[in-house]
Amino acid sequence: MFAVTGDDSHNLMVAMSVKLMRPQVRVVVRRHDIHNANKASRAGADEIVSPDFTGGMRIASAMVRPHVVSFLDQMLRSDEGLRVEEVVIPDDFSSTPLGILLPPRENYLLMATRESGAWVFNPPSEQLATAGSVLVLMTNPDGRAQVEKLLHTPEPTPHGGAGLAPRTADQVRRKRARRRVRLSSAEVCLHQGYRGTGSAGPLVAPPARGEAAQPPRG
Repeated sequence: MFAVTGDDSHNLMVAMSVKLMRPQVRVVVRRHDIHNANKASRAGADEIVSPDFTGGMRIASAMVRPHVVSFLDQMLRSDEGLRVEEVVIPDDFSSTPLGILLPPRENYLLMATRESGAWVFNPPSEQLATAGSVLVLMTNPDGRAQVEKLLHTPEPTPHGGAGLAPRTADQVRRKRARRRVRLSSAEVCLHQGYRGTGSAGPLVAPPARGEAAQPPRG
């Protein structure tokens, strides 16, 4: 819902009325007087925009950093070139390191993540991508579609298991622990000198050197 009339008091009233009737609706409020920002927040506005303030910042930036402004303008005007996009991770997504989830590609560049209200710029590859977090990327339309596909479609494991979801760090640690337990059990059996004779047969000690093997009793 947009409350963008020319009167701040009318915009505040619209925001308050919408939030009373539908609290889940997102409301963007336009304000002219900078002192009305707190009032708009108390009225329930999710976002407050001041065209006068934003325009002033744009004019100053055009003077001190013209190439950055030109770059950002190009992204806003072009539907085929690069854009700064946000992608929300689905609620049913299993936590996965960003380095596994989003390997380096030409179509996108991960700039930041937002989780629990906190920003992480240039996140490390070992950071976990969790459900509900937001990914901020510099990408084109094809790159965004590729990222959304990665979030919704399980990828093969590094061992080539098609259709299986990538293993998380916890899953890898648990598998390694189980492997160590199996290896330890095998080492104990070898150390004691036993071998299996079948699923239902007894365990028979191997003969010493120079002695013939004795058949099992009974």
